[in-house]
Amino acid sequence: MRTRLGVGLLKGIGLFLPILFFSIQPVSGMDSQAPQLQKYKAQRAVYLELTKAVEHDQLVAVSSRRAELDGYPLQYFFEYLLLRQRIKSHDDPFKFLKAVERYHDRWQDPRLQRRLYGVLKSRAARLERWSDYPRLLKVDNAPDHPCDDLYARVSSKLIRKFDQTAADVWTKPKIHEGTCKQAFDKLIDLSPIPVRALWQRSRGLIRRGLYEEVRAMYPYFSRRDRGRLEQWIEARSNPAKALPAMPEAADELDRKILPDLLSLWARSDLSAAFEYWLAHGSAHGISNADVQTTLRSYAVRAAKNNHPDAARMLAAVDPDQAVRFWRVRLALRSGDWQRSLAMLDQLTPEEQNSSRWRYWRARALERLGFSAAAHREFSALAQLVEYHGFLAADQIGSPYQLLASQPAASKELRQQLLQAPELEQAIEFFLVGTGWEGRRLWNAFFKDASAEVWLAASDIATSVGWSDRALHAMRRAGQPTALEALFPTPYRAEIQSAAQSYSLEQALVYGLIRQESAFIADIRSSAGAIGLMQLMPATAREMAGKLGLKVPRWRLIDHRINIQLGSKYLEYVLDRFGDNTVLAMAAYNAGPHRVRNWLGAQVLPADVWVESIPFDETRKYVKNVLYNTTVVEWRLENGRTTRLSSRMPDISPAS
Repeated sequence: MRTRLGVGLLKGIGLFLPILFFSIQPVSGMDSQAPQLQKYKAQRAVYLELTKAVEHDQLVAVSSRRAELDGYPLQYFFEYLLLRQRIKSHDDPFKFLKAVERYHDRWQDPRLQRRLYGVLKSRAARLERWSDYPRLLKVDNAPDHPCDDLYARVSSKLIRKFDQTAADVWTKPKIHEGTCKQAFDKLIDLSPIPVRALWQRSRGLIRRGLYEEVRAMYPYFSRRDRGRLEQWIEARSNPAKALPAMPEAADELDRKILPDLLSLWARSDLSAAFEYWLAHGSAHGISNADVQTTLRSYAVRAAKNNHPDAARMLAAVDPDQAVRFWRVRLALRSGDWQRSLAMLDQLTPEEQNSSRWRYWRARALERLGFSAAAHREFSALAQLVEYHGFLAADQIGSPYQLLASQPAASKELRQQLLQAPELEQAIEFFLVGTGWEGRRLWNAFFKDASAEVWLAASDIATSVGWSDRALHAMRRAGQPTALEALFPTPYRAEIQSAAQSYSLEQALVYGLIRQESAFIADIRSSAGAIGLMQLMPATAREMAGKLGLKVPRWRLIDHRINIQLGSKYLEYVLDRFGDNTVLAMAAYNAGPHRVRNWLGAQVLPADVWVESIPFDETRKYVKNVLYNTTVVEWRLENGRTTRLSSRMPDISPAS
């Protein structure tokens, strides 16, 4: 059981000290004598100083020192930053059109040229230079700014009616505002809205429940079409009544309305919607293949939600992989080992051969009394270094097959790679704290690399402390026993300090970080999660509040802050779920409220509970964090490991 320690650590690590956008954050594993670190040491310091001055708009002081960066691998990027800042701070951005062309002529980087044109567009729009803006529409390699581009075209009378580009922007189901609204107000005065665009936008708005936005467009529809839209809106209030009343000879619009009403019905009464579609879907003119696709999705949803009719629904549909897998999981959850074995037999040979389903076959055989057959399967699986291999080893008391070997990279190849300008640039980006730019170059440079080259790449990344690229390269090299690179332990001091403050296992923090971000400190997910421990801004704000601190969003990429707030959240979810690592990891990924809803009415073995987690991502996440934690502990504790099963007590019902 964890013991409570102090939580004021952040105040002692200089949280309120300013952190530059460009700053070197050394990590453990960096070889301070590595040639790559020494070669440009002086110019690297100048680069950091000058980029800070650019950020603060001290452009006159910067200009007098630009020559100090001649020959530095990131000189081209500094020139980009300088030109970008000049555009952003000038009252006449069009004066820089030629400068952007000259930049591209010198450095031949179309990606940065495109960014600069984007800055020009944004600045011109901000200054409302609409009469000049069309000059940017003629530029090759400029990014699209849909609303501003459209408004410039309309206000400059380049278009006088809805063309295809305008219609494409119009149909997006969101509230039109800003320059989009201004452009459409002008266009509507000039020409009618295309009927197809009206319907496309209306359908999107209805599905989002934005009915008043739809009704605001009624003047542009015919009386008949207004009536059909209103019927659709009203039908959504009671889809169970409206759907059976719809005509069987569905037209094009009906085929849009039917799935929408069915989906709404399924939210409130999944069984009734399933039965209706099973009996009548084809009668509405929907193809049997499409009917089955919908039915399969509903059957799987029922299984994920532990719906009482889930088994019957799964049995009624033509199976795909998801259906086959959930038939097994449902049998496991019910503790019906005979049925579990029967459902496993219905998997394809390839599916049955995976370590996951081999493990569950062995579990079923063992529970049904076929001990010898189960032992043989567990013994074979125990040779694997992965989640199910560890669980199998625990079943028979076998040791984990954790044997590390670091394959030697070719020194000649390593030196040859380091001569490449692209690789020098990538490394320098990492060393000045702009890892996202470095990863782009690194990944492009090694795109078609052989296993031998990836091995040398991992060695290079390790020498400069670039843990995420070392891990990535070793994966690509196909060296599963190179555990030092595959399971790095950077940020040792910060993680040790946070673990002590919040009574956490260091190995668990490392295992979580490896799964969340693969040690990419500045990563941002599509959902908005930030940094090593992938904190959502709201969660970070809440954890900082518990410590009496304020942390702006942009500082969450700082590894020290991210580790502290992420560890605080890890402490929170562990406390909320009684120190149950399995539930805490699921909650860290999917949220505590969802995990509470996933707790059933009976006690379940933890391996069964994990296998039947409704979210595919969370199921994989929990397995991987548990596996990562075991291997990292083995690394940190000189070969000592905690049995995976001891981290996985039975899952009790929700209280």
